[in-house]
Amino acid sequence: MKISIAAITISLGLLTLPESVTSFSLSNQRILASSLTTKLHVTIDDVATAVAVDSTKPISTPSATKTSLRTQTKTKKKAQKAGEDIKFLVKRTNQIISHEPLSPSSKTDKSGEEQRITIQTFHWLMDAWAKSLHPAAPEHSLSLLNSMKEYGLSPTTKTMTKVILAYAKCGRGGQRAKEVMDNILEDFKDVEEIRPNAFSYTAVLEAFANANVRGVNDASMAEELMNLMINSTKEGDESMKPTAKSFLALLRVLGDCYQNGASKAEKYLKTMRKLVDDGTSDELPNAYHYNAILNAWANSGDDLRAERTEDLLLKMETGIDGVKPTTVSYNVCIDAYAKNGDGQKAEAVLNRMDEFYQTEENRECKPNTRSYNSVMNAYAKSTDMNASVKAETILRKMESLYQESDKTDRDIKPDFVSYSTAINAWGRSFEYSKAVKAFALYREMLTLYKDGDSSLRPNVIIFNSVMNACAYTIGDPPEQRQAMEIANIILKELEEASYAEADQITYGTFLKVCQTQMPQSDTRRQLVELIFKKCKKEGQMGQFVLDQMRAVATRTQIDEILGSYADIKDSADLPSDWTRNLVVGKRYRRQIFS
Repeated sequence: MKISIAAITISLGLLTLPESVTSFSLSNQRILASSLTTKLHVTIDDVATAVAVDSTKPISTPSATKTSLRTQTKTKKKAQKAGEDIKFLVKRTNQIISHEPLSPSSKTDKSGEEQRITIQTFHWLMDAWAKSLHPAAPEHSLSLLNSMKEYGLSPTTKTMTKVILAYAKCGRGGQRAKEVMDNILEDFKDVEEIRPNAFSYTAVLEAFANANVRGVNDASMAEELMNLMINSTKEGDESMKPTAKSFLALLRVLGDCYQNGASKAEKYLKTMRKLVDDGTSDELPNAYHYNAILNAWANSGDDLRAERTEDLLLKMETGIDGVKPTTVSYNVCIDAYAKNGDGQKAEAVLNRMDEFYQTEENRECKPNTRSYNSVMNAYAKSTDMNASVKAETILRKMESLYQESDKTDRDIKPDFVSYSTAINAWGRSFEYSKAVKAFALYREMLTLYKDGDSSLRPNVIIFNSVMNACAYTIGDPPEQRQAMEIANIILKELEEASYAEADQITYGTFLKVCQTQMPQSDTRRQLVELIFKKCKKEGQMGQFVLDQMRAVATRTQIDEILGSYADIKDSADLPSDWTRNLVVGKRYRRQIFS
């Protein structure tokens, strides 16, 4: 059974620290203190019912009977549900830290006996916190580790690694993860069971790779860790031998941090081969390593980033290191050409990918929806005079392939992005009747949605994209009138839709349509005044609307409409009630510059 929790307010202030915390390092006390005095508001949908499962008892060895197997499976599922429930995790963590008895659940334990706390109890909770991606998961895991002393338990290397993994998965950054690990090692230096190994250092490397904010020294610090692992292994410490995950994390860090990170990351492929040759490592580069470097090249600032990406892809096609490119490999390369707006080269990579798959030379590179979407995106950004036609041709090919599979091959089913990209391609084109073409795609999408395909429900970005095509329509007066009519229809249907709402981009773009497709007239002035009133009423009087209003209206009309605010240039200086519902940030910029 599942319940839906709209919002759970979790107070970490409920966590009481045992006396032993005073012996913990000062730096880690500060980390804990900062979280224990903060209330976090977490929104969770469809959270599993909290079940007080005894996670500390080892699961019995499966017997030959079906009943035993069913019982074991059921127990695992209950434990998994408990681990997914933030409310349960907070409750159980509070109980352990404050030394409350762990009352057995009537659903899982009818014996009435108090549950025994073992090191597995702590490990299970730490794993659950790490998997939860809760913003305070690292602090919870750290507090659990510190409270183990109170139960006569000693943390192990495995315990420390689980704490570091919580930092890695929550994006706290490698420098913080390394600091915490060093503090733990200092605090427990007399405990023989807690010593760093390859898994511990790999967790720190993953923290560097997953960091929400990159540090200026992240790449060099990650390399230092890898060199420490390599040198320790060469000196005979097998527990420090780097794994495939270790190298993958390092490659991701290098690709993101260094100005020449992609080329430096690619050199590590040679390092990996050399380490295998001299017996220091057992890990040859695999597809994940190559894909990480492909991604580094694709996202680099190199002027030839797309060509560099394809060069490495071509090496993979020869079977270097026994590795063949996957669907992800080709998609990264196509994306690289899409960033450059090179539709022809992007489509050439797609065709080569499809040929390898169809001829069964490589069954790991099946083109998927993203492959086709990326090619359409490349054409949408290109200066090719026929780009919009080519983009829609790709969409029609996807539809044809999907129909040929009797709608069973969902890997190539056109999705929301497919139609959005095709519409955007028409909006950016220099074709006549582009507003009509974009509107037709919107209507096609709407029909499919009403026929039951919920994934194709148009949102405000779709409406705005069609309106943008209207705003930049070129042609004779009849075509301009047609563009104006389509813009009116789009605005009306958006206002009537139950699944989308107009925003400042909608209204600003409609004003742009009025400016480019209508001559100065009473009708145009009335429309401008109407849009102003709508924006004011709906709290959508943003900078884009203000700029477009100044472009389309006369000075006299601006004075009449804005009154005492007629000379204001920045929408931030308008009354807050006029701007109360604005969406700003990445979503706003994505719509403006798409």
